[in-house]
Amino acid sequence: LLDNHAETSEFSKDGYFPILLCFLILEDENFKTESLYLFLKFIDLLLSYNANINISFDSSGDTILLKYIKHKIENEYELNRSCIVLKFLLERGANTYGTNYNNENAFDALNRAIKLNRYYDKEKCKKEIEFILKNTKHVYHKVTSEPCLSRVPTNIL
Repeated sequence: LLDNHAETSEFSKDGYFPILLCFLILEDENFKTESLYLFLKFIDLLLSYNANINISFDSSGDTILLKYIKHKIENEYELNRSCIVLKFLLERGANTYGTNYNNENAFDALNRAIKLNRYYDKEKCKKEIEFILKNTKHVYHKVTSEPCLSRVPTNIL
């Protein structure tokens, strides 16, 4: 489909956004390592075909980064996995200071998630996610054969 010029930064006729669909892969509880690897590969593939990682996709105007920051983190494994995904998105150009329709950026989304008890250990989650948001640099240029997974600590997979 991509080789035949499928649109990577527009909604499908059914109302789906390609990059957002990649997050469904992460929900597979039976194959956690494989689902993370596939997610990373699919995002890189879509970006290589000019997908927009910062597009707003829902009624709140959230970007993928904002939506992911707001998801629930219930244990250490989920925190580590979330840190991998957030760093991956930021390295590929996700905008930390881009805002939704409520003028909320990534740091605001993090504070909101903390207030709504979305994280199992508020202080630890805030500290780690804030560090990633402040210190991760955009490094994405093209699809690599092993995106980011080579840097994933094996003890969390």
